[in-house]
Amino acid sequence: MVKHGWYSYKRRQSSQGMKYLQKDIQIDLYVLFFTQLFSVISYVIRKPHDVTIYAVKHKDQLLHTHKFMNKQTKKHTNKKTHTVAVAFDDENTEPEEQKNLNVALNNYYETSHKLSELSAKHDVCRSDLQSQTDLAHHVTSLYYEEKEKYENKTYELQESRDELRVLGSQFNHQVTLIDVIRGKLDLCITNQMLGHCEFEDERICGFSQDYLDNVDWIWSNSRNNTKYAPHVDHTCESRNGHFLVVNITTKENGQKARLISPHLFGYEEQCVEFFYWIHGSRDVGYLNVIAKIPDTNEEDNLWRASGNQGNVWIQAKVNVQKEFVRAGYKLIFEATIGRGLTGEIAIDDFKITNGVCSYK
Repeated sequence: MVKHGWYSYKRRQSSQGMKYLQKDIQIDLYVLFFTQLFSVISYVIRKPHDVTIYAVKHKDQLLHTHKFMNKQTKKHTNKKTHTVAVAFDDENTEPEEQKNLNVALNNYYETSHKLSELSAKHDVCRSDLQSQTDLAHHVTSLYYEEKEKYENKTYELQESRDELRVLGSQFNHQVTLIDVIRGKLDLCITNQMLGHCEFEDERICGFSQDYLDNVDWIWSNSRNNTKYAPHVDHTCESRNGHFLVVNITTKENGQKARLISPHLFGYEEQCVEFFYWIHGSRDVGYLNVIAKIPDTNEEDNLWRASGNQGNVWIQAKVNVQKEFVRAGYKLIFEATIGRGLTGEIAIDDFKITNGVCSYK
């Protein structure tokens, strides 16, 4: 804190009093300048103690002024105080000193002007900084809003994906159940058809030709066959009744016709019953019944009949082992052409039952 002291001067009573008064006013301005200068210096460097400035007019008053200042300092405060006394002697002021004072005054005005400009620039910069800060805060606020929206959308998307995954799993499960039910239904229908298949339908109960053989089984009746073919079917004992037949006459020795049943399974031994016809030359050929496990391609020859059996339908019963039944198997009716090259091999009235065959 800067305390402004007192200063005094005595106006002279003379004919040149006006002149001296003008000079005194000029000195007063110098005193004011230095007083303000010391105030600025004290504020800028922030002294931890007070500075007191006293100005007097004549040099011979300096000693008296110092003594007075010390008494006033001790009387009013206990702080450490610097005292400065400045004297201006209007009679002894030299022109050079006057010039220096003018220069100092000009420097003061220039410095004040620069300080004002810097202060104005500081205010402008501060205003710009505040604007930029407000803009940054606004942009940050928008960023967090958009981030929150993005996180919400991401969460909703993840929930939708989870729901879709659950629905997909449920759909796959339902499809699996449908496939299982369909397979069981198809198998049930097939087994019912195979329970007693008379081959009266052109679909022949789901049997199919083996694509690896070189002769086919023919769905036919007695009206379409040669003299060695059955004259009636076994089911209806009619010429219009149907059966499956292999014509030997136009074939070569060793050629085979393989007829494959649908997939069959069970939990115990099964009995396969059917009627067969082998009629023609002595070495007309032979008929095999084979059980095959599709997964391993393992085959087991269950039954065989060969040579001319006469102009008659003959019943055959064949047991299928429990291992094949539980693993799931297919029956194969294999007709092999003999060296006689004349005759017919046929089958009719196919049936499967659970348990061992009865030969009563």
